[in-house]
Amino acid sequence: MEKNELWNLISFSWYFVKPFFYAVMLYAVIAIAYDEWARLQPLSLKQESHWINYDSSKRAEDVAELDYKNRMIRYRVYLQANDKDAINRINPKVFIDDKGYYDWYDISDYYDLYEYYHD
Repeated sequence: MEKNELWNLISFSWYFVKPFFYAVMLYAVIAIAYDEWARLQPLSLKQESHWINYDSSKRAEDVAELDYKNRMIRYRVYLQANDKDAINRINPKVFIDDKGYYDWYDISDYYDLYEYYHD
């Protein structure tokens, strides 16, 4: 291939590639300029919580229930060893004293399922 033919091939290729090249460069310049402009803008909106009694000092594991109707959060209450008032408020009713307990917890059903499913 002669030098003149190679030059013609390059210039002909550049004729088709040039618009795409300029479009990509223009997009890159606009994206960089927008990114720099967006970093300078402070967040002006202070986000408020939807929940009325939201406590940011508590962890997500402390949430026991979310009441969507009243917009309230019910947090877990952790009992301490010396908290006698809270212990007295707990109903000491034992679950096994319930007459329907043994009907519900039939161990023979468990063995039937174990035999059916093996592992």
